[in-house]
Amino acid sequence: MHGDLTSLRRSAELGFSCAQAWMAGQTRGEEKFKFSQMAAGQGERDGSFWLGRCFRDGEGCQKGLNRANDNFLRSSEQGNVWAMSNVGALLDEFDPERWRRWGLAAARGNCWPVFRDVVEQVDLFNHGHGSAAVMFAIGQALQGHMNEQARRICNWEYDFDSLVNPAKQAIAFYEAQIKATKDAMRAWTLVGIKLKVVKDVRKLIAKLICYLREEALYKGLGCLSCE
Repeated sequence: MHGDLTSLRRSAELGFSCAQAWMAGQTRGEEKFKFSQMAAGQGERDGSFWLGRCFRDGEGCQKGLNRANDNFLRSSEQGNVWAMSNVGALLDEFDPERWRRWGLAAARGNCWPVFRDVVEQVDLFNHGHGSAAVMFAIGQALQGHMNEQARRICNWEYDFDSLVNPAKQAIAFYEAQIKATKDAMRAWTLVGIKLKVVKDVRKLIAKLICYLREEALYKGLGCLSCE
């Protein structure tokens, strides 16, 4: 292993971004920060992830959560699933974006963050203390990833019995909101045509209705039991 690390270090010093990112994951302190900066500077997604970790933890540099988040975001947008999870972790539990990021990570194999808190969030919503926008985001993240026959959600097989009903409730809420959005858009289109509203204005308002679907503002779609 020492010989392998020596070769990797040499490659990293020569400017190979993959080796730099690998070294960032193998080292600590100022050396970790150095290799992270080198890799991130070349657009290496894992380098940005490790640089985010350095700024988050103050490892080899001054701690800075904003700079950590910037690097996690950059890495996340390049497809690093661990960065997606870290972006979510830096957000408030009632921020829907946290759950969107965790959902993206879960769909790509890093399931623990989203399933750690999903039961609590659905329970809060069912008792009137949660966020409809969060419920929507959870349902959006899980929709299409439920396999009851295989007893898996996003390929996550642990605690299926405790997760399945809250997951189904969130998915049902998401699907109901999407249906309500489509119904509202159709209704507005008919009203707009009847009132002779110009087409560009009709399209603009329809887009606004669609955009606001993530706020989950439609009433009458509250506690959805799947039992």
